Amino acid sequence: TGEILLDSQHKRMDVITPNTEAVVFDEFKPINLNQLSVLSADGPALVAVSAMDNQPVNKSKRLLVVLATDARNTDMRFSDTTETVVLDLGKKPVIIKTAKVKLALKNVNKGQLKVFSINLRGQRQDAIMVTQTETSIEFELDISKLSHGATTYFEISV
Repeated sequence: TGEILLDSQHKRMDVITPNTEAVVFDEFKPINLNQLSVLSADGPALVAVSAMDNQPVNKSKRLLVVLATDARNTDMRFSDTTETVVLDLGKKPVIIKTAKVKLALKNVNKGQLKVFSINLRGQRQDAIMVTQTETSIEFELDISKLSHGATTYFEISV
């Protein structure tokens, strides 16, 4: 269907559907999907945005953003530096590598959209500053700056 593009040479994968846009990258270069753009990133990550109201991303009034990095159990051990064979699964808590990304999202409701971090129980937490541009909203997600600790989830809503 052309909705998934794997670029193994550049260690990147894009997913573009009407209701979800996502990208996984190892080395950052500016990324422009249809509605979502990654303007900057301080390391490898997965960034995804999905409409939660059965609307296309560019018309949705409620969206979920996932910012995922490396996560592992405390004291997890591997057989070597490639980390392909686990020697010890470790224990709780899970440790999430922090990340900072700047995103732009095209959406017809851009004047009304607000961005919030969401804790791991699905509750709204910190409001994230949003900048309006002519065609989109721009915002920076910095996991290390959240008042409630690390999360991988953010909500964009009217």
